[in-house]
Amino acid sequence: LLPFQLTSDKLQFSPPDLEGSVVFGASGRMAVVVGDPIGPDGWRVFEAFLRECARRDQVAVLYQASASGRVVLEELGFRTFQIGREAIVDLPTFSLAGPRRANLRHTVSRARRSGVTTSWHPAGLGPLDGDLSRELVAIDEAWRTTTGPELGFTISQFDVAELERMPVAMACDT
Repeated sequence: LLPFQLTSDKLQFSPPDLEGSVVFGASGRMAVVVGDPIGPDGWRVFEAFLRECARRDQVAVLYQASASGRVVLEELGFRTFQIGREAIVDLPTFSLAGPRRANLRHTVSRARRSGVTTSWHPAGLGPLDGDLSRELVAIDEAWRTTTGPELGFTISQFDVAELERMPVAMACDT
């Protein structure tokens, strides 16, 4: 969750007498905490955050709590429920073999035959030239015309400058 906790639309609650912080976004009366509290006093900070929310007439909710965090939240009177599951792929054992992956295997083959190539840039793309920057911005704008606004709170936002240093996978047609 760290990339989402560090974006400019998030706020931090860190009382001076405790070691830790709560990262949250605010919308109307809602204070949406992103992930478990951070730091050695994290859950004590969270309790102080709840008191501050009550003082401000805000409703505190937590998005994407850990398994141990859900236990604490339930002890604090929160109800927890699953909205989705994070897809985790074990890359060393992943394979396209077998009937369960046939559809994906055919899609990959079709893309290769069409001239699509892929590249992985674990340290980012480095300094971008103007042409590539413009192309990426155009792709983002075209994408958003069909998908709607960016969902920056939990999915992040497109930022060409971030691509210089963040891991990037690219697929290009020739």
